[in-house]
Amino acid sequence: MRDPRIASPSSARQMPLIQDVQTDEFWTDVTLPQLKTVRKKLRDLVKFIEKSKRKVVYTDFRRRDRGRHGGRAHGTRVQH
Repeated sequence: MRDPRIASPSSARQMPLIQDVQTDEFWTDVTLPQLKTVRKKLRDLVKFIEKSKRKVVYTDFRRRDRGRHGGRAHGTRVQH
């Protein structure tokens, strides 16, 4: 049976990624290249979100000294 939340074959193909980014494990040690990949894979799916269910999300990504952060996205948790 098809999941009613999946609006199209393109969103169905990305469902494993959608589920993955909802976990704490994904955000542990995530890198900037990984975030760019996620953005590219998911950006075309925004059109399938019902306008009444869209929430405003504010971000504040700033480039800083990459060497100091080892290429990690700022604001992500890093476990040692």
